[in-house]
Amino acid sequence: MKYCTYFLVFTGVIYTLFVVIIVRALCTIRSEVSEIKPFISVVIAARNERFTIGSCLAALMEQDYHPELFEVIIVDDRSDDGTSEVLSRFSALWNSIKILRVDKLRSLIHDI
Repeated sequence: MKYCTYFLVFTGVIYTLFVVIIVRALCTIRSEVSEIKPFISVVIAARNERFTIGSCLAALMEQDYHPELFEVIIVDDRSDDGTSEVLSRFSALWNSIKILRVDKLRSLIHDI
């Protein structure tokens, strides 16, 4: 009976050490993976969004993602309500904003 008790205590200690080693290894892997951050592009399609685009961009500017790994691409689709002026003001304040303007549509259907 004495040897059985020693055996159970010994295997319990070995099991506990094994669990501690596995948990520490998983924590190390998780911390290394969390340090790797991808480059993110946010694309916003906008047409006549003068009243809403400012709050959208302000919210994006408040993100805590690293500024060098983050860009905002705004596609201004022939806005005629002052959206372009709002976008110009934001792009002057924030280097991560890129503005693409669509001036005319190309026909996707060709005459036969």
